[in-house]
Amino acid sequence: MEIDRLLDIVARGGSVKTGIDIHNKQGALLLEKDVRVSSISTLLVIKQNGLCDLDIDSASKGGVWDKSGRSISLTTAEASAVPKVDTPDLSDVENRIKPNKQRQERGDTKT
Repeated sequence: MEIDRLLDIVARGGSVKTGIDIHNKQGALLLEKDVRVSSISTLLVIKQNGLCDLDIDSASKGGVWDKSGRSISLTTAEASAVPKVDTPDLSDVENRIKPNKQRQERGDTKT
């Protein structure tokens, strides 16, 4: 899960536990797997060490919780981090590409 999303959750009063040990590139332990993080300072240190994504192992009791202590589904937490983008249907895109492709095949350089 993106570290920025975890920072947002923790900044809003939530907490996170990875379920796996987190090390920097030199192998130094940054976060033990059983530590529940409720302060952004710990996550900021991890981010400053170049880690942009953290794995969360729910099988090892890792997870994400809101400020009330309710578990947040990892798919929900990850999905809410992805901005909603309005994209046209594929058929609309194909319809716009087809005339351009036909012009190119004819050697017509006007668009």
